[in-house]
This record gives sequence, structure tokens and C-alpha cells, in this order.
Amino acid sequence: MNETNLTPEVHNSASSEEVEIDLFDLAGYLLQHWIPLVAATLVGTVLAFLITAFLVTPLYEAKSSIYVVSATANSALDLTDLNFGTSLTNDYKKLVMSRTMLENVIDDTGENMTVRELTNKLTVGNDTGTRILDFTISDPDPDRAMRLANSFADQAIRFLPEVMGVKDNTPTLVDNAILPTSPSNIKYVRNTILGAMLGFIAAAAVLVMLYILNDTFNSSEDVEKYLGIIPMAMVPENGQKHRGDSYYYYGKGKGGKAS
Repeated sequence: MNETNLTPEVHNSASSEEVEIDLFDLAGYLLQHWIPLVAATLVGTVLAFLITAFLVTPLYEAKSSIYVVSATANSALDLTDLNFGTSLTNDYKKLVMSRTMLENVIDDTGENMTVRELTNKLTVGNDTGTRILDFTISDPDPDRAMRLANSFADQAIRFLPEVMGVKDNTPTLVDNAILPTSPSNIKYVRNTILGAMLGFIAAAAVLVMLYILNDTFNSSEDVEKYLGIIPMAMVPENGQKHRGDSYYYYGKGKGGKAS
């Protein structure tokens, strides 16, 4: 008596094939799970807003500027003066970060801080091709930021020519620092958008991983697609009609062999 083998044949070549991802199936899978995607996006948005509002220390920026004059008194600027002024600007940028200069600013303002703390608050800028130095102070106290920036400009005008021995080329004040009215590092719109994007990407990444790691058959089409055999019938397990909760009875495969 011949026995009928109801177990589907699994070829060794099939097990060595690379797993292919159907982008349309993946898109459909993500659409079916739109609720966790939307929830993660909302959570990211709310968290980013709360972190920006309550955990980020607001910093205020104040900026003063000086002009590096290179011409001697009562004379016009020539090409040599321009080149010399550009060289002075680079030297001045280094000198304003010196310990002596920083200590002068601390003494002038009467602030209780160390040289390192003041260094962390200071940014010295110089636009390419110009001889203008910008002193930008970033501080949680807007009034202190303004006072420190103005002190840097005043002390630079006095200190730099003395150190370099070019008293005839004294820098001049361009702009005084003004009191900042809004923090420079608090960007509610930008941070909330970034939070929403990060939340969506994190949820999508988790769903994609679950999709890739899921090796179960969810429909008769999956059986035919991955095993190459045609299901004859599908019986729900325990009367359920959900996908993935069924037993499959197999008929002949595409090659005509009984399975």
C-alpha cells in the first residue's frame, strides 16, 4: 500500500537563496501599522518640545566689533597697509584669546569666573577678506553677555597695540554690543520637527526589522511564492479567521510533483 507524503518538499537550493524584500509588500505592511507610526511621531514631537522648553538652558548672544586700522596717522591706505592690516587681524585673533587679555576683561567687568569659563563663552570671528574682529559672548544672562562683549572690544583697543608695539595702528570701535532679547539656542519649530522625524524613523526601523525577521506564512500567496506549491485548502485554527492562524493542505507544486 502506497503511502502519501503530506509533507512539502524543501529543496536545499531554496534554503541558500537570498531573502528578497518586496517594497510594495513592505509599504503595505507599514500602512497596516500606521497607528504605531503616528504614535511614535507624536511622542517624538512632544518630547522634543518638552526637552527644548524645560531642559535646554537658554543662551543669549551679544556681539561687539572692532576695526583693525593699519594706516599711519594722517595718511591714506595703500596696498602695503592693506596687506599689513590683514596680517594684524590674524595676530589679533590669537592675542585676544591670551590669558592676560581674558584676565583684563574679568577685572574690568568684576565677574566671578575663571579664565577657562570666559574662554568657553567667547567666539572671535573674522569674515574672510575683512579686517573686522567680532567678539561674540554666549551666556545664560543677557546683561552679562552684553557687558562682557563690550569689555572685550574696549580692552582689545587698549591691549593689542601695546603688546604688538604698533601704537600708531590702534583698532577702532565698530559696534557696541546691545542687550539680547531672545535666546539664540532655543528653536522650538526646528527641534519639534526633528523630534517628529526621529520618532517616525525609529518606529519605521522597528517595523522594518520585524517585517524582515518574520519568516511565517501569512497567506496562501506566501506559500506559493516562497515554496513554489499551490495550497488546495486553508482551514482556520480554532475557528479564527486571522491571517497566519491557519493550517495549509498542499497539492501539486509547480513542477508537477506531489507534495
